Amino acid sequence: MLDATVLKRKARTPRQIAQACRPKEHDVQAAFITWLRWEETVYPALKLGFAVPNGGKRAIKTAVSLKQEGQRPGVPDWMLPAPRQGHAGLAIEFKRPGEGLEKALSDDQIEYRDRLVAEGWLYRVVDDFEDAIKITKQYLGIQ
Repeated sequence: MLDATVLKRKARTPRQIAQACRPKEHDVQAAFITWLRWEETVYPALKLGFAVPNGGKRAIKTAVSLKQEGQRPGVPDWMLPAPRQGHAGLAIEFKRPGEGLEKALSDDQIEYRDRLVAEGWLYRVVDDFEDAIKITKQYLGIQ
């Protein structure tokens, strides 16, 4: 979505305007989830998929509570624990368009990715909801 706060500033540079107009990671993931909600009525395996609320800014008390409950750094944004095509599951990490996909992974994300892949998961990084849809459809064998 457009970040109106940037556009309201008096000193606007072309870079600031371009940054404000670029979709956020949230927007890409939310568009994918919108598609998913429609399709899961036809493809029940999609109902097993879930988002992982890692990252984001939160109060210290909430962060401590989530860590006590088992939250781990580096876990991908969306996971589908449904074995298909020789994989244990599908994991998708969403990135903001223009971040450079693999270059945008943190050290924790790289470590978690490597562990998932070693356990037989298919792991993908996307910056476009249509890519996430295509990957998910291919994984599930949906036309």
